[in-house]
Amino acid sequence: MRQKNGYRVALSITLTVAIIVALSFFFSPVMADDGYGYGDALSISPSEVGFGEEVSISVTLINTGDVEETYEVVLKIDGIVEDTKEVTIGAGTSKTVTFTTSRDVAGTYAVSAGGLSGSFVVREGAPSVLNWWLIGGIIAAVVAAATVVWLSVIKKIE
Repeated sequence: MRQKNGYRVALSITLTVAIIVALSFFFSPVMADDGYGYGDALSISPSEVGFGEEVSISVTLINTGDVEETYEVVLKIDGIVEDTKEVTIGAGTSKTVTFTTSRDVAGTYAVSAGGLSGSFVVREGAPSVLNWWLIGGIIAAVVAAATVVWLSVIKKIE
């Protein structure tokens, strides 16, 4: 009887350890083999832009080692290297690396850096910005010109 309980306890402990390991894998930052890793999210702002507008892409790099290290962060857009930055980070600290890019063709662009991924959208056409002062000035000029013409015509009739 005792052996059966011993096996049950061992099986219970084994399953508990396996669950903890699996959960820590899914809820920990992406870590490289040499003591650094990336935070849990790639920040893309804004996520939707017009032609030629800038998009900021940020990723947090974490140095989990005991010494200051220099790392290379590679930004890829649609699988093609867009930019690379070397970053020096103190032991046990983190640093956010920001890239800026823009596109002149409408579409959805896949972004990746350090095993993290996201996307941004370039819309057709530029965002419309109305200059209300210009529109108001044109309307006022047309009304003034129409008033002058109307008064001129009435004066000739009298």
